[in-house]
Amino acid sequence: PTSGPIEERPSAAVEEFARQHYVSSGAQQFGIDQAAFAAVLTQVVLQTGPLGDDAAEMRFLTSLRVDELVLARACADGNERAWETFLTRYRNTLYESAYKIARTESAARSLADSLCFGVEFAIDAFDAKVRASAKFSPVGFIFHIIRRIGKQPKRRL
Repeated sequence: PTSGPIEERPSAAVEEFARQHYVSSGAQQFGIDQAAFAAVLTQVVLQTGPLGDDAAEMRFLTSLRVDELVLARACADGNERAWETFLTRYRNTLYESAYKIARTESAARSLADSLCFGVEFAIDAFDAKVRASAKFSPVGFIFHIIRRIGKQPKRRL
């Protein structure tokens, strides 16, 4: 008997989707080859649960934001270029959201910077079903955290 997780072979739908969308996913820029991209997609499909047939699986895969899925996976794997891409894309939006909560520039920058550094660890711990859903995006995940922080009662120090 073998120990450890059983690796699933990509379905025909996943292989076809990976072939068609590998270049547009941006996976190559983060060192993710087509086989690894197909493995990520397979994991997402397996976490979602039975989808029925190849046509249903293809519809599900088409609903994914594969560029953000790839970015999130590369960030979770600690890929430095992915983090640079993430920060370039979302830093201003993150600061704006943090400012709405903190109401001061310095506090907003501190909150946003803390989230940027902490999100790498949080992505791994984030609920797999939410992370695998078509609605998951790295920026959405961070805004989810910001909203939760903003809803916490103010504490006196």
